[in-house]
Amino acid sequence: MPFPATFIGLLLFVILLMPGFAHSVIRDRNRAKPPLSPVREVIGIAYVSVLADGAALLFFTLLRIMWPTGTPDIGALVRDPDGYTRVHYASLGWWSLAVLALAVILASISASTGLRRISDRSAVLRRIVPSAQHDSAASAWVLLFNQYPDMRVHIGCFLDDDSYVAGWLMSFNWSVEESADRELVLTDPITYRPPKGTTETVLSGVGAVSVSARRINLLMVSYLPAEENQAPAEKDANKPQADDESP
Repeated sequence: MPFPATFIGLLLFVILLMPGFAHSVIRDRNRAKPPLSPVREVIGIAYVSVLADGAALLFFTLLRIMWPTGTPDIGALVRDPDGYTRVHYASLGWWSLAVLALAVILASISASTGLRRISDRSAVLRRIVPSAQHDSAASAWVLLFNQYPDMRVHIGCFLDDDSYVAGWLMSFNWSVEESADRELVLTDPITYRPPKGTTETVLSGVGAVSVSARRINLLMVSYLPAEENQAPAEKDANKPQADDESP
């Protein structure tokens, strides 16, 4: 991609790509992404910037139609750019900043978690909104732990030494690579069963525990309502047992 030779051209080039950069930063906070080549990364930023800048300019056009006396005269600017800029430089500067800010806001909203959930459920938006991500570009952990965003996630881990640890999901590594160096963090109440043990106990005084993917042999996930604070195993243990009755 050829870059502008002059300083002003380079400055305009960077400014026009700001919406795509803002989108990329917010998107990377909300989800993992596969490693991309520099060319593809720049094309993705440019694609989002073109959409956001176009939407902001469309809004300005509509505003120009409804409020012609309060917005810059684009026709006069095109016919006499030097003369019009010398007279209306302040107005042009403020309106340019406003249009750019609107483009950045639109790009940021498109990368937000809420719109991502909507776009993931819509076949049409999935083709347009860049924040929509195919399952093939996500790790198994991301698919499991984000399957139901409105639910709490309880995790039980069978480790390689035959021990068992369970707790509520607090955080996890978003890396797309299925690496053994990843870790997930479970928060209290932490349930633990030692190797070759038969009884699971809740560890008092332990607020959180980090579990390495390298140690996990089997991982079980349960989804419960956000207001539910009791783990699945505890719920089953607290259920009243029906007495056996002879027919």
